[in-house]
Order: sequence, then structure tokens, then C-alpha cells
Amino acid sequence: MTRINMKVNAGEMPVLSIDEAASYIRASREHIYNLMRRGELTSVRAGHRRLIRRADIDRMLERRAEQFEPRPRREPRAAIVDIFA
Repeated sequence: MTRINMKVNAGEMPVLSIDEAASYIRASREHIYNLMRRGELTSVRAGHRRLIRRADIDRMLERRAEQFEPRPRREPRAAIVDIFA
């Protein structure tokens, strides 16, 4: 029997494992677990595996992008002059 090596991009998979989800958003596994703990990301249990729908990850990223507000620029500090030098 011949095995076919099918390598699929995580962006094409409808559900992702924790590791695949972390790789998909370029984050750590711990960050994915934190997102799930805070309720920002949902997952389902399939046997001993935890799976996350890619569509849920994409929606979370869209929500965060809409809420993003850049920090105001800080004024540069004045140079400190050492009078004892």
C-alpha cells in the first residue's frame, strides 16, 4: 500500500489544532490557551484533541483590527545635561 504525503497549509484547513492555530497567527500555544480562557476564542473537544475553527480565528482577528487604536506619539525627551561632567 502506498502512502500519499498530503501537506496542507493551515490556511486551508477548516479546523486547526492548538499547535496549528498558534502557527496560523504566529503566536505561542500559551497565547492560544489564554485567548480561549478569556472567551475570545472558542474550541471544541474531539477525543483528546482540542480543535479551533479557522473562521473563528479570522473573526477574532477582524474584531481586534477594528478595535485597534495606535498609541499617541510621545514627545522626545529633552537632553539631560550633566553639570558635573
